[in-house]
This record gives sequence, C-alpha cells and structure tokens, in this order.
Amino acid sequence: GKPGRWEEDIARCLDGDSEVGTVIEKAKELGVKKSRDEEDSYDKFLKQRKSIDSGMLRKTNGDGDALDEEEEAKKGKVEWSPGEDLALLNALKAFPKNTTPLRWEKIAGSVTGKTKSDCIKRVAELKKDFRSAK
Repeated sequence: GKPGRWEEDIARCLDGDSEVGTVIEKAKELGVKKSRDEEDSYDKFLKQRKSIDSGMLRKTNGDGDALDEEEEAKKGKVEWSPGEDLALLNALKAFPKNTTPLRWEKIAGSVTGKTKSDCIKRVAELKKDFRSAK
C-alpha cells in the first residue's frame, strides 16, 4: 500500500468530489444519528413486545405445584419461568453487546419482575449450562 491509499479510495467511491475532512464529518454525523435511532428502537421494542400471560409467570417447584413466596425466599434463588426466559432472550437479541451504555437496565426493563442483577445472573447460568452441555 501507499500512504493515503484509504483516503483516495473513499474519495473515489464518493465520485471524487469529497475531501477527507468532509468524509470524516459525514461519518461523525451518521454516528450521532445512529445513536439517536438506537434510543428510538428501544421505545419501539417496548411497544411491540408481547405481553406475557400471567399464567406463565406462576413459579412452580417442578411438580407443577405453585410455590409460595415464603418457599421462594427459603430457596434464596430467583426462579425463572419459561416466559421470563423467552423475554430475556428476546431482550438480549434486541440489545446486543456494545449497543447502548444502559444495556442491562433496558434488558431488565423488558423482563417483567426481574432486576438488572437477576438478568445478569440468569445469563451467566444459561451460559454455564450451555457450555456444560457441549
């Protein structure tokens, strides 16, 4: 390669009318626009997400019997229903890594009744289970 090759390639792709400075300004402008669009996409996601059937939110002990809140507290572990797992996975898809600085807060807001730390712990559990299954 020769010095300044990329600048020449970019200018050639843009019909040779653009200077390096204008290309950089345009890239920055598009970057700002993209960050504004990401905020809008979160609002769209919240509007479009399906509400979870309240029957899916009932926690069970594995035998199909509903757990009391006292039993859950004794367990000390937060239980996740299949509906909540699905909501978590959909939120993870909607907010991939490095997209927003408040990614986990938005994910927790998308999963009804779960906190940021609950969501982070659940993702860690799912990763661990997935790796051990291989």
